[in-house]
Amino acid sequence: MVASSFTARRSKPELVTPARAMPRETKPLSDLDDSRNLCFLEPYVEFFSPSSSQIVVCDDRPAPEEKKRDPAAALAEALVHYYPIARRMRELEKGKLVVDCTGEGVLTVRNIPPCINTLSEEFSRAKDDDIMWTTPTESMVCEYFTFSSSNIAALRRLVPAKITNVVTSFELLTVAMWRSRTVALGY
Repeated sequence: MVASSFTARRSKPELVTPARAMPRETKPLSDLDDSRNLCFLEPYVEFFSPSSSQIVVCDDRPAPEEKKRDPAAALAEALVHYYPIARRMRELEKGKLVVDCTGEGVLTVRNIPPCINTLSEEFSRAKDDDIMWTTPTESMVCEYFTFSSSNIAALRRLVPAKITNVVTSFELLTVAMWRSRTVALGY
């Protein structure tokens, strides 16, 4: 039986600042990024198999010296090159959002999970055969698509009449691409 919950201890919040000075500027969001309908928070937990270069900390047992790496130092270095991440969001007149690249850094919290000594039977039977992960990249076709106004009009004719006037071109294209993708992958 799979446990329905586990408890991870949290560290105190830590502000990680960029390793070096970075540009101080303001970047406006695009109208699409600024859409209130697209703003949401997606909570999730990810599990990764440790590699020999990652810290393995379990119930406060220290990792061997050769495995220690400081994630905060790596993040500080990444913030130099991806400096808009070390920012604050600011609202201008008429509700327009901008990215204020202040270099203040990002707030991080480390979680220390309990040790897992054995895998549940359900996990040992799990298959990793999803076509998206097992198809070699060189066997995939990556193309750009251009949709004309007549293509979008053709897609719009497939939409039920009661919602055809409220569906945006972006939504039409997203649905068409998603459906094509799932059919092509055999989902």
